[in-house]
Amino acid sequence: MLEVNDLLKLMESQQESTSVKTIDQYTQHTEHLAELESELVSVNRQLSVTRKNIAHYQQLAAQMLRTNPERFGPEVVNLLENIITAKVMHDHPELFDQLHQLEQRAGQISKEVSA
Repeated sequence: MLEVNDLLKLMESQQESTSVKTIDQYTQHTEHLAELESELVSVNRQLSVTRKNIAHYQQLAAQMLRTNPERFGPEVVNLLENIITAKVMHDHPELFDQLHQLEQRAGQISKEVSA
């Protein structure tokens, strides 16, 4: 059987071993967190630069679209024309009603003349 002193020494050595492990684990964890924080700063910096680059190219594309839409191709030109027409239709529906009526009347007159 162990004497009280031996038992106390054994308990102290186990506690010291646990403390060392705990300190090492804490140090490793702290170092890992520091690395992550450093990486986060770097990633945030890269995000900022990338967002600024995207905004810059969007501005260039918008300017090109205003000044020379043909460079985007016929589909884009057609889309822009449709958007413009939709805007006018929204703002002045009476003009399109009048256009429709006049087109119908022109069609009726053409039929009568050719008959």
